[in-house]
Order: sequence, then C-alpha cells, then structure tokens
Amino acid sequence: MSKSQEQRLQNFVTVIQGLNDILDDKMDEATEKFKSGNSSFHLSGQAVVAFIQAVLTFEPSRFKDSQNRIDIAIKALSADKDDASKNNTFLSTFDPGVEYRVSIGLMLLLSALIGFCSESIVTSVKSVYKLRKAHSIFSKINKRHFDHFSAAFHSTGRSDVDLANEYVQTGTLLCTGLFTLLISLLPPKMITILNVFGYKGDRDWALQCMWMPALQRPTSFFAAVAFAALIQYYSGAVQLCSIYKKTPEEPDGWPDKRCFEILEKVEKAHPDGPMWPLHRAKLLSMVKKQDEAIVVLEELMAKPPPRLKQLEVLIVFEHALDCAFSHRYVDGANSFLKLSSLNDSSTALYSYFAAACFLQDVHVNANVEALEKASKLLEPLHDLVANKTAPLDVHIRRKVGKLIKRRASAGNQGGLAEYVGFSPLYELVYVWNGFRRMTDDELSKFDVERMEPWQDQDDDICQALIKATVLRNLGRTDEVFPILQKICAVTRTTETWAVAFAHYEMAVAFFESNGSKKEGLKHCDAYLRKARDFGGDNEFESRLIIRVQLARHVVRKCLQSMS
Repeated sequence: MSKSQEQRLQNFVTVIQGLNDILDDKMDEATEKFKSGNSSFHLSGQAVVAFIQAVLTFEPSRFKDSQNRIDIAIKALSADKDDASKNNTFLSTFDPGVEYRVSIGLMLLLSALIGFCSESIVTSVKSVYKLRKAHSIFSKINKRHFDHFSAAFHSTGRSDVDLANEYVQTGTLLCTGLFTLLISLLPPKMITILNVFGYKGDRDWALQCMWMPALQRPTSFFAAVAFAALIQYYSGAVQLCSIYKKTPEEPDGWPDKRCFEILEKVEKAHPDGPMWPLHRAKLLSMVKKQDEAIVVLEELMAKPPPRLKQLEVLIVFEHALDCAFSHRYVDGANSFLKLSSLNDSSTALYSYFAAACFLQDVHVNANVEALEKASKLLEPLHDLVANKTAPLDVHIRRKVGKLIKRRASAGNQGGLAEYVGFSPLYELVYVWNGFRRMTDDELSKFDVERMEPWQDQDDDICQALIKATVLRNLGRTDEVFPILQKICAVTRTTETWAVAFAHYEMAVAFFESNGSKKEGLKHCDAYLRKARDFGGDNEFESRLIIRVQLARHVVRKCLQSMS
C-alpha cells in the first residue's frame, strides 16, 4: 500500500473507533476522535454527532448545524471518492472509492431525515430527492456485490482492511434494509406512489438484509445498529400486531432465541452502553418476563444517567410501560411523572398516563391519596393540548373535555378523576397492545366487568373491546365473537377508534380460531379491510393501519401457500 492509502486507512480506523465509542455512550471520546483530523471520514464522524444531538434535542439551531456539517462531509467525501476512482486507490477489497460512496449514502439518509423533521414542504421535497440519490448509491453497490455480502465474512489477514470491508458490507446492508423496511410500513397509497420512483417495500427482503450484518459481524458498528433497529421493529410494529405466523424459530412472530444470542455478543463488545441493557429489557418484556425486565431497567435507572439524554427517556418510558402492564400502578405513575421532567415536549401524554395509573390504583387498592393526585394531573391537560393536533393529544383533549362537562353537570364539585368512566389505563394498554406481553396471571387481574358511576354507552363500547381482547389473550377466543359483533354494529359513538379496532379484533379472532383454513383466512382478510377503510374520527388510525398492514402481509402469505 502507498503512503496515501495507509494514511486514509488510519483516518478510517480512527473514525470507526469513534463510532463504536458512541455505542458505549462515550460521546466525549467519540467527539475527540472525530476532531483529531480533517479527512472526509473525520468530517463524517462530526456530522454523525451533530445529527444525534439535533435529533435528541429537536432544536432548530442544532438541525441547521447538523445539515451544514453533513453538507461539508458530503463535499469532502465526493472529492475523495473521485480521487480514489481516478487513481485506483483501494482501502477495501471492493471497488476503489466504495467506502466513500457508502459514507455519502449514509450522509444523504441523515440529511433527508433532518429535512423531514422540518415543517417546510420545499425541504421535504428535497429530502425525497436525497433519498432517491442514497437509494441509487446502495442499489448500485448491491447489484455488484450482494452475492458477496450474503456470503460469510472472510478475513484478509489485515485488521484495517477487514474493518474497511466490514464497513462497506454491513453499512450497505443496513442502509438498504432499513430504507426498504421503512417503505414497507408506509400507508399502501404512499407505497404505490413510491413504487413509481423505483422504491420497493419488500419487508421480508429488508429484514434479511438487516439480519445479515447482525449475524455475520454482530460487534461491528453498522451490525449493532442494524440489530438495534431490528429490536425496535419487533418490539414496536410487530408487537402491535396480534396476527403472526408461528414457526419453531419464531414462536411469537419474531426470532426470540436468535435475538437473545446476538444481544449477548453485542453486550460483551459494548459493556458500557446503556442501550444494550435497555434492549435486553425490551426482549424480556416481549417474552412475557416483565418482572425480569423491570429489574434490568431499575438497575439502569440507579446508575448515573446516560450522556445521551434521550436514552434516559427511553429507559424510563420502558420502565413506566412495563410497570403499567404488570399492575404496578404507583411505580408506573412515578416513572411517567419523571418523564415529564426529562422531556417536556410530551408532558400531556405522560401526565395523562400517570393519572390513569393513579386512578387504577384507586380502583384496585382503594388508594384515596392517588385519586387526588390523578385529579391534580388531569386539571391542566385540556388547556395544555388545546391547540395540538397529534393523535394522542387529540384523544386526551376529547377525554378530558368529557370529564369537564360531566363535572359541570354536577355543579362543578370535586376533582376530574371522580368523573372518569371506564378505565383510561386499560384503553392505553390496548393502544400499546400491552396485553400481548402478559402472562395469564397478569391478564386475569384485569377487572373487565367493573362499572363506574359515570360510565356511559361510549364507555361501554371501550369496555367491551378490552374485555374481548383480554378473553382472546387468555385463549377464550370463541367467547369474543358475540361481543365484537355487537361493537361492529355500532353506527354512532364518540369512541370511533374502539369500533374501528373491533373490526381488527374480529379479524384476529378469525385468524386464531380458523386461520388454518382458507375460509377462515378470507373472513380474517375481509375484516382487516373493513378496519383499514373504517375512517371517521379515529385518533389511533395510524396505529390501526400498521397492525392491518402487518396482519394482511401474514394472511396473504398463508393464502398463497394454500393455492
């Protein structure tokens, strides 16, 4: 290798070490490495740090700084790419300059994400163009090298060259897979439009691309990021959906054993990173070991907070959810209240969730003090979300507005919590599909028969939906059909979301009771389409659409296997 190649490789290795520091929550060390030189790789590292800081704070000034650094990095990378191609300079065993092309593609993806975070239509359009450029870069690399990427990783005998090969291979697979997976989760109409531009949303292929680096080089930067993204997909989108294909490798619709095995390797490589115990807690919760998950999270919360503030938010939020799901209402409420101090952009959601937990503690444990705490949290919420349009904010405004009217009809006596009908916590657990994470013992603790003094017909609909869902998760599927049929027949209600989800639940019931037969699958698909097309003022439509898309993907594959 020439002196120039050796220097470029050294710059590259330094930056990779900095990226790995990020996975260990060593942001200061990573920043120091990225600032130790002015090569295009160093500039890319600086851009990554600026991007993370911008996304975590959502401050306009940081977005601007991040975009500037990305632009500078792309300019430098493009110059080095052209120089490497012109002079036939290899850092890896792949094409000359391919490392720079991967880095440019990554920078374009980050830049596009920044653009989508802005409220400017012009900037968003530019972001689509950047996505297209990134897509083109990775498509060309895959076309030339995908067969090699999909094979086992082979060492060259030089650790620095291996690192460059690893970067190209895992980086291309991650970006390709993540890009394709995100497209597959978009609403069907948008997917149709993107297909015109050459974007394909093949979910199975996307997951294959993301698993390859995680299995081949689990401790490398891009492979670890790919694995983290996979866990987020399984714990987020997949956990939301109750229709999934069971196999020996994926007994609950996702490869649990494989995930735990890879996580163990990643944890050994990055022992100081709080991200990995967080992911362990997610996996434990997904296999219905919420007590163990809570122990892991509480050990994390007892340590000094992560340098990445958003990681602390994610840890506390996971703890709050797990406590709410496992009937630890006061612990859940306290974690939601802590979130309000960590992230003031979602204060209304956290306060409403905390109030719901306190209120449930009143019902279950006769905690009178909790009733006052719930009322105190509910009082300011209507004004707090008065001008907000996010789905959960709209839901909170409608629910609290209803309580205000009830209290007014009673002469404005007492706190708002005294006028709550059916359990708001049960409704929120449903929205997050927490029932799927529960053991039979945890499910049996839900009192789905309790009637509150202020409960009206709309509350009855929500209660019936939750009752059907709990019964189904307990394996009593035959009992849910008459309950759901009654909800599906409702034509007028303020709880439109509950009626829409009842159609989805009917599809799940058909799949679980008769999913091995074509007739049952056709009934299932028919109800999924009804849920998708339900419309109305459904605050949780986006969550419903995700469930329907994932479910129809499974149902269509089952039908294809029978034809």
